[in-house]
Amino acid sequence: MRGHALPTRSRCGATRDRGPRHRRRFQRGRAAGRPLIGSPWKRGTTMDDLTTNRPTVLLRGEFSSRLRLYMLVYWGLPFVASIIGLPLLPFWLVFGPLWIRRYHASLRCELTERTVVIARGVLFRREMTIPLDKIQDISIREGPLLSALGILQLRIETAGQSQSSTGKSDADLTGLVNARAIRDRILEQRDALGSPEAPLRMADPQHALLAEIRDLLVRLEARIETGG
Repeated sequence: MRGHALPTRSRCGATRDRGPRHRRRFQRGRAAGRPLIGSPWKRGTTMDDLTTNRPTVLLRGEFSSRLRLYMLVYWGLPFVASIIGLPLLPFWLVFGPLWIRRYHASLRCELTERTVVIARGVLFRREMTIPLDKIQDISIREGPLLSALGILQLRIETAGQSQSSTGKSDADLTGLVNARAIRDRILEQRDALGSPEAPLRMADPQHALLAEIRDLLVRLEARIETGG
């Protein structure tokens, strides 16, 4: 039977057609938004449904390119300070920038309506979500090396926060562009979340538009009364 692909059996026992007919059915179902066979999502779930359920990103932080030089110097200091690490300094100067470039590209900081999302890591990527109602304060740190490079470090202080023996925290953000403005925006969103109108605003995506229309009607009514 040349020219016809025989069906094969998967590990779970389901028959899978490897022929052209199977590929055409797969492409038609994909274009119609049907779920794939064996997908962990519920039947009827499409990719549009998955993207619409994601939280709205209000602000996305950008990390300065000068952060690479800061990491190269800061992480290279132990090689210079120790006799054992001094012979390894040439290897760090060669391979360090390559690793730092990938680490810099992995940095992500996003502000949503209810959380702050921080992600980092090259080999082992880690993503941390901090609820806004758990944030107590956001401090700004500026040392000699940071000042020389013109960058700042933000530390998000939360309730029950744990720090390492070096005094660092997973919620430290170094090298954010417009760090002070980002701090003010996060605190502003945290305060807005605790206001009485916050649940209404979070539940209804059109609440902002309705609020603008309401304010416009109030102003029009006030002008009519004063003009009359």
